[in-house]
Amino acid sequence: MQVDTGDERALVLRQLMPEIHEILVRFYRFIDEEAEAFESILAVWSERAARRMGSSRVASQDLQSQILYVACKYARAFQLARFRGSVNDSPLAENLAQPPDEVAFRALTLINRKANQV
Repeated sequence: MQVDTGDERALVLRQLMPEIHEILVRFYRFIDEEAEAFESILAVWSERAARRMGSSRVASQDLQSQILYVACKYARAFQLARFRGSVNDSPLAENLAQPPDEVAFRALTLINRKANQV
């Protein structure tokens, strides 16, 4: 399915927010307030990206992949900068060692499985 990069992009982002929040809190160990602030920044980024793309159309799956990748990439970078490479939490250190594209791909796979079960 093709989606507009404007209002429909915002809809895709809203639909992904529960999964993004879970990734931020459970995987990247953000506290809820940090996750909510990050989600607001992601919404602004998404809106700006949509304006830059103009009226071009993007497949819904590609848009989901792009948004999840950006969320994982910047969440990982934020945590690495926060801890300056010295993470005492061993599960978090293992999570930060994983490339963001792999994390985003796994999340997208789980989302698609859930959608197919409905």
